[in-house]
Amino acid sequence: MKNENNLQVTFSKRRAGVFKKVSELCTLCGVDAAIVVFSPGRKVFSFGHPTVETVLERFLSGEDQPGGETSGGVGAEPADQLLEAHRSARVRELSMELTHIEGMIELEKKRSEAIGEYAAAAAGVSTRAAAYDQLGLNQLTALKNRMEILLKQTHSAAAHQLMVEGFPPPPPLSVHYHPPPPPPPPPFGDYSLGEDNDIVLSSAGLGGGGGGCYDDDDSGARACTSLSLGIGRGFF
Repeated sequence: MKNENNLQVTFSKRRAGVFKKVSELCTLCGVDAAIVVFSPGRKVFSFGHPTVETVLERFLSGEDQPGGETSGGVGAEPADQLLEAHRSARVRELSMELTHIEGMIELEKKRSEAIGEYAAAAAGVSTRAAAYDQLGLNQLTALKNRMEILLKQTHSAAAHQLMVEGFPPPPPLSVHYHPPPPPPPPPFGDYSLGEDNDIVLSSAGLGGGGGGCYDDDDSGARACTSLSLGIGRGFF
């Protein structure tokens, strides 16, 4: 692979798969096994049951072999060198794990600071208005954009960490916005405020009753009437 990021991700996945297979072999068949893997960056990863040191010492000392011969004719000096290399690799592996944990702690700290900043910003907006429904359109849009940015950053960081550790990434993030429903129509149809704050209802709002226009048969003129509810005069 020419892409180094894809190479590292593929190595992490395959390494985890190989170690899992070795662990299953030891569990199902009751065998002792050890495996040492060198990454493309020349970093050493190992797995062994019961331990890598126990399996290597048993292999290099020729234990359980007839005549006490060493496996492959390996002498004491190469055995010591191999064990020392394994111990150094183990130290480097633990150091990498520590660095990884420190990085995760730092990431969580930054994430917590970001959440605190957004919470403070939201609290600042809330102090300027009694409730969210009293905020203006620009304030609500700004708050919505900030929360979407935080959500996308959190999703991206989680997806990257899962890929590094050899797990499949989460599904793509999608943010759906559902606008509020429109306000209900007036209960009495069309109305307007008359003098003294009376509510004047048109004939359309009352099904043609209580007000409207008619033609005077005698004079040929057209007159209109309306129904007034005397709220302003203290009838209710």
